[in-house]
Amino acid sequence: MLFRSNKTRTIKLLEWELKRALQDGVGTVLHYSPIAGLKTIKVDFDDIKEAEIFEPEEQKVLLETAKLYSDERDDQRWYMLVFIALNTGMRFGEIAGLQWGDINFLEKQLKVKRAVEYSQGVNKGRFKEPKTRKGKRDIAITNNMVEELKNYRHWQSMKLFEGGIRITGTTQVITGDTLGILPRQAGKEGRYTRIVRKANLAHRKFHSLRHTHASNLLSEEIPIGVVSRRLGHSTISMTFDT
Repeated sequence: MLFRSNKTRTIKLLEWELKRALQDGVGTVLHYSPIAGLKTIKVDFDDIKEAEIFEPEEQKVLLETAKLYSDERDDQRWYMLVFIALNTGMRFGEIAGLQWGDINFLEKQLKVKRAVEYSQGVNKGRFKEPKTRKGKRDIAITNNMVEELKNYRHWQSMKLFEGGIRITGTTQVITGDTLGILPRQAGKEGRYTRIVRKANLAHRKFHSLRHTHASNLLSEEIPIGVVSRRLGHSTISMTFDT
C-alpha cells in the first residue's frame, strides 16, 4: 500500500490556497495572478512511501505470540491491545480511551467517544475528543471479538476484585499498571515492541496495525467509504491517499 507523504500533501494544499487567494484579487488589487500558470506539483517516486502492514501469516504469529506473552505474565492486557488494534483499526490513543460503557455486546458495536493524548509526556495521558469530527464513530465487531472481549472483561473483573474494585461503565478497557490511563510507551518501545521481537517479526510501528486492518478490509472488497468511516477519516480521499 502507498500513500503520499504529509509534506507533499501540505505543499499541494498551500499551492491551491495561494492560487485561489491571488485569483480572488484579480480585478481589484491585481491585474493578473503571477502564479496562474504554475503547474500543479507532481508526486515524484521519492515522495511515495510504503505503508507498513503485517501480512496475514504474520498477523497470526503476532496474535499467537501476544497471547503467549500475556499468558506467561497472567496479564491479558497486552494480547487485547494487539487484538483490538488489528480487529478495529483504532488508533493507540482511542484504545487507551476506550471504556466498558462504550461496548454494546448485544448489538455487537463499539463506540469511539474519546481518545488519550500524551503532549505532557508518555506517562501523562489526558482524555480528549477524537482526532476529527468523524473520529466519534461506531465500529461493528464480530462474534469472535465479542467473545474475546467478554473473556477479557471476566479476567479484568477478577483482577480488580482482588483489590476491592468493581468494573463500571467508566472503567478503562485497558489500563496502566496503576489502573490509570495506559502509558503511550506501551505502544512504542514497551510491551508491543517486546511482543513483535518475541515473534521474530520485522519491527513495525503500532500504527501499522491500523494500516493492516484497513488492508484486510480492502482485500475482502469492503467499499472504500465503509472503510473510511470505520477508520474515522475526515474524508474518503484521506483513505485513498493511505
